[in-house]
Amino acid sequence: MIFALLLACTPKVDENWEVQDPEAYAYDSSKTPTVELPEEESTWEDLELPLTQVGGDNSDTGITYSFALAAYYILGVQHVGTGVPFGYELEPVSGQWLDDDSWGRQVMAVITLVRAARVTDRPEFELGARLAIRELITDIEVQEDGSYKLKSIGPTALMVMAMTEHAGLTGTDAWDDEIAGFGAYILAAQDTDGSWMEGSRLTWQQLHKALWELYDYTGDVRYLDGLEATGKWHSENRDLTGDAEPFEYPYLYGLWAAEPLVELYELRPNDWIPELVFSVGDEVIEKQWTPANVDKDSEQWLGGYWANPPNEDGPPNWNHTIKLEAAIDCWRMADAVGDTDRARLYRRSAIIGVQHMQAWQFRDGDTSGWDAERLAIGGMPLYEDDPSIRIDIPAHGGVAMMKVVKFLELESYPGEY
Repeated sequence: MIFALLLACTPKVDENWEVQDPEAYAYDSSKTPTVELPEEESTWEDLELPLTQVGGDNSDTGITYSFALAAYYILGVQHVGTGVPFGYELEPVSGQWLDDDSWGRQVMAVITLVRAARVTDRPEFELGARLAIRELITDIEVQEDGSYKLKSIGPTALMVMAMTEHAGLTGTDAWDDEIAGFGAYILAAQDTDGSWMEGSRLTWQQLHKALWELYDYTGDVRYLDGLEATGKWHSENRDLTGDAEPFEYPYLYGLWAAEPLVELYELRPNDWIPELVFSVGDEVIEKQWTPANVDKDSEQWLGGYWANPPNEDGPPNWNHTIKLEAAIDCWRMADAVGDTDRARLYRRSAIIGVQHMQAWQFRDGDTSGWDAERLAIGGMPLYEDDPSIRIDIPAHGGVAMMKVVKFLELESYPGEY
């Protein structure tokens, strides 16, 4: 069978290096920065944004700590009343903001805040996520069939992720009508063969995750059927070209689809699922700066995933943040099916990948003399030679780092991820 053959073929990566796990670390209530909220919770939603943070980077080297700093960066650029909840792109040297914006990237920041609330058990992150959701859904468009859309199908899919995660964290049913409306819109946009009647390659990939979250939250099997159908369509149509090509950048499929496909496999095991996930994961980890291919001129790139062509022989860039998430979710797939060779390769890739991510993040001392010196801490730049911080980069980077911690069981933290 295809899957049996695939298990016999491991990625074309050098076998002659190993990596040590990071030192054990425990994130707890003593770690700064933090936010001191008033004792009376009913006043929290009236607080001025951004929330005032107390303390700063305490130089901890833990991965969970790096994740928390990324989440505090997002809290530090939150505002209200503009239609979008977060400052989009900061040029920290001059302190200037880029006026351009992206709704999908705004919602990604909300997802990171919800994860931070889970991990740290700190209420400021839940508050920030709640306020952001309320602001974003003021732009919901009610369709003729009664379903809900937010701008386009991509932001709609991401809002499903944010709302269901927030509801799962808090137990609230405040978003149930919106979640149902978004779910109806998504189901109506899917063709009978699992393909999509609107959107782009990226949004088709995001819809995998949205369908899983809808199923996980509601138990409605239509969403699980939709996930299986779109995954199978992508598996069977990897050779399509042009605008319909689903895998121009395979790591993007890994970013959004590997995790829900792992969940799907647990419920409906089919050989095409790990075969598809591994085809993505193998490519991601084959294009990484490792101890086998760095030299004295590139050693600072160790652990970074290669930039996209034609810059693969240069420094890693912001794409590293999403390639790391693909790698750790592919590790989950290898672990689930008992592919020990792949699990070892994906694991070591994720370990050096997360260490590069930590080095990529702005920490105390990196920003000295900048106009946004304090604000930039916890952020992550777009490029090695461009310190601009776009809101989705620390958002994606934080989520990826914390997934490595959680699934590889590297550190302890007070919440439940």
